[in-house]
Amino acid sequence: MANSNIKEVSHIAKFDGTNFPSWKYGIWMFLEKHKLIPVVNGLEKKPSEVKTYFIPTKYKWLMHMASRLSCRT
Repeated sequence: MANSNIKEVSHIAKFDGTNFPSWKYGIWMFLEKHKLIPVVNGLEKKPSEVKTYFIPTKYKWLMHMASRLSCRT
């Protein structure tokens, strides 16, 4: 995880078993900001290995996921 992402979640209290609602809200906002909710919910799945002309679909998907988590300014 990039340093900027660590800074983005550093204000979220560590889950201790008693603070689930506030922890969930903080994590959900982070995931929503980076457009990862469909991945977490299972709506967007890792594709099977289907070859395209140059780049396998799975590689394209991995690069797409990586770009969502990359440093943002």
